[in-house]
Amino acid sequence: MNLIEEGYHYCNLETSSGIKLGIASAEEMDVAPVDRANNSVVLQFEVDDLRALFTQLEQSGASITGGPTFSEKDGFWFGSFADPEGNPFWVVDRNCP
Repeated sequence: MNLIEEGYHYCNLETSSGIKLGIASAEEMDVAPVDRANNSVVLQFEVDDLRALFTQLEQSGASITGGPTFSEKDGFWFGSFADPEGNPFWVVDRNCP
């Protein structure tokens, strides 16, 4: 569900099992981001085809910060990238333990 309420731009994502993730503009929430290299939280997403995602990210000029890499030990693909503001994101495939 997307909300534009009282001047705020907010998106609430919810799974069928009730897990919710809200996304909002830091500026609109009166949060002043500091050095993104020192973030205390990193979002991790699971995707079906990590290599295809990274191909698409590279073609669109995204900032790839790691991978894609295959973990021989655990048998899954993983990698990381940053959004245009420098926020880090990790991505794993569905075989991640």
